[in-house]
Amino acid sequence: MTDLFPPIRDRAIAYIRTYTPILIGSILAYLLAHFTIAATVLAQAQVVFGPSVKDILAAAATAAVIALYYWGARQLGKRWPKAEKWLLGSSAVPTYTAQHTA
Repeated sequence: MTDLFPPIRDRAIAYIRTYTPILIGSILAYLLAHFTIAATVLAQAQVVFGPSVKDILAAAATAAVIALYYWGARQLGKRWPKAEKWLLGSSAVPTYTAQHTA
């Protein structure tokens, strides 16, 4: 019988490196949407197109900020590995092995 799950350490690293950018990116997106010109744009979108379009735009902007944050952290990590550790929560990259089932 083979282990269907990666080792706990690799799962922990994967979770940390996934949820850290989501949390920080979401906070950044919230701050951008409420304290910058983006707040005015979203308010105008709500007036012109309705609240559902505002929600869609806010969700898309949040996803974009998260993706940009992760990409930026990876790019900085190529030059300065310690920056990646701080920005993503861990500098270790999880390893995945092929699982063989009988």
